Amino acid sequence: MGVKMSRMRKSYEEQSRGGEFWSCPEGDTLCYIHPPVLEDDEFPLTEGINYIPFAVHYGLGEGNQMGICLDTKKNPILKHPKVKLALKKRGIKLTGKCPVCEAIDSGKKVDGLDPQRSRRQTKYLWGLTPLRFRDKPRGKFQKLTPTPSPAIVGRTLYDGIFDVFDSIGDITDFDSATYVVINRKGRSMTSTKYKVTPDGATTKSPVSLSKGMRRLISDAIEEDGDCDLFSIMSSMVKSQDELNALVTGVPVEDEEEDDYDDEEEIEDDMEEEDDEEFDDDEDDEEEEEDDEEEDDEDELDDDEEDEEEEPEPPKKKTKKKSKASVKVKTKKKSKKKKKVVDDEDDWDLDELDEELDKLSKKKKKKK
Repeated sequence: MGVKMSRMRKSYEEQSRGGEFWSCPEGDTLCYIHPPVLEDDEFPLTEGINYIPFAVHYGLGEGNQMGICLDTKKNPILKHPKVKLALKKRGIKLTGKCPVCEAIDSGKKVDGLDPQRSRRQTKYLWGLTPLRFRDKPRGKFQKLTPTPSPAIVGRTLYDGIFDVFDSIGDITDFDSATYVVINRKGRSMTSTKYKVTPDGATTKSPVSLSKGMRRLISDAIEEDGDCDLFSIMSSMVKSQDELNALVTGVPVEDEEEDDYDDEEEIEDDMEEEDDEEFDDDEDDEEEEEDDEEEDDEDELDDDEEDEEEEPEPPKKKTKKKSKASVKVKTKKKSKKKKKVVDDEDDWDLDELDEELDKLSKKKKKKK
C-alpha cells in the first residue's frame, strides 16, 4: 500500500504542535526563545517580559506531587487578570493563604510533606522552540521538527537565558532573532549542570524568521495556544482544598461551583473580590520585604529538581486569535549592528514553510 499524503500531512501537523513541557536532554540544544505572550500586558510582574516567575511546592502527598503556592503575596502571579479569570472559570477561589506554607510555618510534623523539600521555591515558565540537537560539543547539529513548547526552569537556566538577553538585547525579534544553545551535562541529581550561550552564527548574523516559523510561533503563543504561558500557569493551580488534601491526606469534598452565564458576570464578580480580598498590600510591605530576605537565604538552586518532578502538561483548548509582541525589557541594549539573513538561510526551514502553507490552504478550503 502506498503512502497517503493526506494522512501524512495530518500526522505532520499533529506532531508539529507543542503542549508538553520541554525537558532539556543531555547535550546541546539550539533553541529559539519566544517573545511575550501579551503585547498590552500592564501587570507589574510580567509587563514587557517573556516569562512568568512563580512559586511552587514539591514533594507533596503520595507520589511527591507538585503544587503551585497559593499565597498571593509570595506568589503574585496569581493576581494577574488572565490567571484570575481562568481560575474563576474553573471555580477556584483563593483566600490569599497557602495550606502548604501554613503547615510548614506551624512547625508541626505532617505526613504529607517534607519541610525541607516542600518549602516554597521560585521557578520560571518560558516558551521556546528547539531547532537542532547534538549529543557531543563538537558534533554536527541534527535538525529537529520545530515544536513550540513551554519549559519550567530553575535559577541556573533562568540566569543563563537572561544573560544572553542582557548582552545582546531582544533576541526574540522575528526580524532579527538570535538563537541560544542550552547545554546539559550529567543525568543524576547531584551531577547535572546547565549552561546557556548565544549561538555563534546567529549572533554574527541575526535571523529573519521564515513565514512558516512566524506562523508556528504566533499560533503557539496566541490565547489558549500551546505556549500561552498564562493559560498554562492557570492550569497548574490546584484549589485550596486539593492542596490541603495533599498535605493532610483528607479527601476533597465536592464543592458547588459558581454558575456564570457569561464572561461579563465573571469579570464583575472578580472586581468585587478585588475590593474585598486583596486590599491590604500596602499594610504588608514590610512583611513582604522580610519574606524576600528569607527567600534569598532559603531558596534552593533547583535545576536538579526539574528533571525529577515534572508538572502535568496543560490541557489543549479551543484557540482564539491574539497578536504577539516581540518587545522584551533588558538591562542594556546591544551595540552591534545586526544583519538579517533571508528565509532560505533560516536553518533550512523552507520545507516546513511549504508544508505549513499547504496545511493552511487546505484548512481554509474546508471552512
